[in-house]
Amino acid sequence: MRKVLVIGLTSALALALVGVAVAQLTADGTTAVSAAFSATGSQGVKSRTCNGPDGVYELIDGVYTGHSTSAEGTLDGDARLRIHSVYNTTEKIGWASGSLKLDSANTRFDAVNVNGKLTGLVRGRVDHAGLLGSFVADFSASGLANGQLGGGGSIPNVALLAGKICTGQDKKDDDKKDDKSVKIEGTIDSIVPSVSISVLPEHGSIVQTCALGPKSPSVTGFSKGQDVEITCATVDGKLTLVRIKRG
Repeated sequence: MRKVLVIGLTSALALALVGVAVAQLTADGTTAVSAAFSATGSQGVKSRTCNGPDGVYELIDGVYTGHSTSAEGTLDGDARLRIHSVYNTTEKIGWASGSLKLDSANTRFDAVNVNGKLTGLVRGRVDHAGLLGSFVADFSASGLANGQLGGGGSIPNVALLAGKICTGQDKKDDDKKDDKSVKIEGTIDSIVPSVSISVLPEHGSIVQTCALGPKSPSVTGFSKGQDVEITCATVDGKLTLVRIKRG
């Protein structure tokens, strides 16, 4: 099967600029600036995981707030970052994008995430000037720490190819598999070891069959004609036994 891969141009530019000071473009020329920031206050952060073709992915969307420190007054003050992050927890690599506001500076960013460390490019405006440069930061679901806008950084350059993710069932959906469970009280009609169990409902004439999966409880000690109460749920597309007890 052909796998389609893409690489973001802005991320590639970001990696080329890591270690270069932010340039504030003004009518009178350029001024090199830098800022240190952190953002660990969270607002509406949502995190989930899913199965991908090469491991488990963590997806985070939310807003983080904090403070920025800079010799440039327009970058010194409140910090606010809105982020969409996709991170392969198995391979320890991923990407992120969003907006970064430092005091009166409003920027957009794209970054690569390696072992929880972002390296990226910001582009935006400060008052009537343009703002362009690199940034680095440590990132997790708890927020950003050791953020640096311009002024260099010790994180090595990394390029990333990004293909389709979330090919499997979301873990959060798997946790809810019992939401669609079926409970049956009746008499065991038949048991096929390691395959299925069939029960004739107490108030019905149609036999209900449930598969025996790897995580199904043992049916050893149960036999045809015995009164039981079973619970079955849809697992991997099949109605599967998840509980059984004597009636």
